[in-house]
Amino acid sequence: APPRPTMHAVTAAAPIAVDGRLDEPVWQGPATSAFTQGEPNEGRPATERTDVWVARDAHSLYIAAWCHDASGQRPIVRGIRKDFTIGDQDSFEVILDTFGDRRNGFLFATTAAGARADQQVTNEGKDTNASWDAVWFVKTRTTGDGWTLEMEIPFRSLRFVVDGPEWGINFARHIRRKNEVVYWAPVPRAYNLARVSLAGTLTGVEDAAPGRNLQLKPYLLASAVRPVGGQVDRTVDAGFDLKYGLTDRKSTRLNS
Repeated sequence: APPRPTMHAVTAAAPIAVDGRLDEPVWQGPATSAFTQGEPNEGRPATERTDVWVARDAHSLYIAAWCHDASGQRPIVRGIRKDFTIGDQDSFEVILDTFGDRRNGFLFATTAAGARADQQVTNEGKDTNASWDAVWFVKTRTTGDGWTLEMEIPFRSLRFVVDGPEWGINFARHIRRKNEVVYWAPVPRAYNLARVSLAGTLTGVEDAAPGRNLQLKPYLLASAVRPVGGQVDRTVDAGFDLKYGLTDRKSTRLNS
């Protein structure tokens, strides 16, 4: 097997505005551009250039990409709904193996229109939780030769061990008009990005702190019932769902 590719998360010296413009100084350094086809011509170089950068600050991981298209054609967009079907339009995805176990990870995906999808992957994709939702941000922009994106993934949205093993990371891009799928760390046609054992390595996040992931969702339910010949019976129910991280690996949900 070829050696795993390695990428370093550069510490940003200035704030990063997540607007899809790629004009911050941290994105002016060398990019990772060596992508390989998984489909249709497995093992061949990608037909379009994809530049990727990774940066971080004390609170978040940032990923920027420039998805070039020499034809000048606009990327294919099917819609902007959340948790879209990956593969039916132009998209860019990243998977993070934050525990370094080469089996599990968190997947984040976006389209040229800025739609978002996130999944929790276990057992190298044998189990995928598409209903998992994380707090993260992305902005995209269409250019004359493709499209660009910036992602911000707060460390508090992830589970990992502080000072633990090196993270795994891989990127994928779907070029829909060519039915082409390309990967940074090569993935055979029989698999997809969830094949975490084939991912590369991310350095520079060894001292990241996850914090506590706290999500509070209030709700209000109202109903009205009028029996035949009677008066209207109105009821109101209010409360909240609280979800918080107890440990690096688990979270607990409470209803009130």
